[in-house]
Amino acid sequence: MAKVKLGDFEVTLNGELPEVGSQLPDFLLADGDLQNVGILLEKLEESSGKSADALESSIVRICLKDSNLEVRNSEVRRILVQEAPTGEYRKRILRILGYLGGEKAWNDLKRILDGNDSDGRKAVLQTIGSWPNGDPLKTLFEIVYNEKDEVIKRLAFRAYILLLSGPSSLSDESKLAEIKDLFEQKFSRNDQLILIGALASLATESALQFVDELGVKNERYKKVINRLKDIRVSQIAHKDVKGYYANNFDLSLIHISEPTRQAEISYAVFCLK
Repeated sequence: MAKVKLGDFEVTLNGELPEVGSQLPDFLLADGDLQNVGILLEKLEESSGKSADALESSIVRICLKDSNLEVRNSEVRRILVQEAPTGEYRKRILRILGYLGGEKAWNDLKRILDGNDSDGRKAVLQTIGSWPNGDPLKTLFEIVYNEKDEVIKRLAFRAYILLLSGPSSLSDESKLAEIKDLFEQKFSRNDQLILIGALASLATESALQFVDELGVKNERYKKVINRLKDIRVSQIAHKDVKGYYANNFDLSLIHISEPTRQAEISYAVFCLK
């Protein structure tokens, strides 16, 4: 039996957590704070199914309320490093960490991505695309480029694309060089179109020159490339894009960021028709 503080109230957790749709997960989502995370992690270890899903989501949302990366990930890291969780609980811990950021947490997750634990790598890759900065980009690129396991390769590719337009110490020229290398891989046409779309986030003339070269080599890409060239890279770089795409392009929304993402790093992915 444990008590969790929800705003000005305390709620006693005794027995099984109610299923999704009950009030407790909603209260935790709205009013929980970091001091509750330890208790919720204990309940997460005991839970499964929808109850565990609700707890996992609530823990992520509570942690993301704190802007200090090393503070907000500390209790989840402690579980991973000191308690060595196993099975489904370990996967959930890894997925939670994938949202939270922090240098120490990244070092923990990088060791897993560089290792041979297939289940652990997949769990990390499921959420690492929501990392608050571009630290994982180099590791993700290496996985996409070298990995033999197609599931892991696909998960890494998705996360890599999601992080390309975010804040990063990696220069746009370095990102362009990596994208060029990926074009040498035998990706599907759709994946190549996604890579072409990623070039729109690069504020460099070299990126535009590269898409010109692609258009010359492959007629199928010309329509997308011609529209891509019209995108004002400076407007993207300064986030001055409100209404721009809706007014100038025939777009279809295909993906939005996870609801647990902070507003500052939320995103939407559109398909150029």
